[in-house]
Amino acid sequence: MSGFLRKTILSGLGAFLVTKESVEKLVDELTSRGEISREDAPGFLKEMLNRAEQNSRKIEQEIRQRVEKTVHSLFPHLQKLDDIQARLDVLAAEVEALRKAQINLAEAQKRAVSRKKSVSARTKKPQQNKRKES
Repeated sequence: MSGFLRKTILSGLGAFLVTKESVEKLVDELTSRGEISREDAPGFLKEMLNRAEQNSRKIEQEIRQRVEKTVHSLFPHLQKLDDIQARLDVLAAEVEALRKAQINLAEAQKRAVSRKKSVSARTKKPQQNKRKES
């Protein structure tokens, strides 16, 4: 699609350049025939080029709007896909957070079991010593 837009813009630029050459040629002809004075020629040329540029902008804007409308009509699901992708991104982040929480919980449980064993081992040693003494 970007190739199409690039060609469209370049063709618009080419049309503007052709228009500039055509306007310059027209101004030269009008000046040589005496229909406009040599003093008025630069202002007339500038005015015509400004109009041509404005028209080129309008045409470019119209082309962009039509291309966008065409893309949306051909692929109406694109917006839906964007929405789905955004929702998937949120869900993926939530899953990742839950995974990390699960890992942290498992590590905490291992530490608790280890502490419990340690405490249990310490309390068993004095009891074992008391039994030996009896």
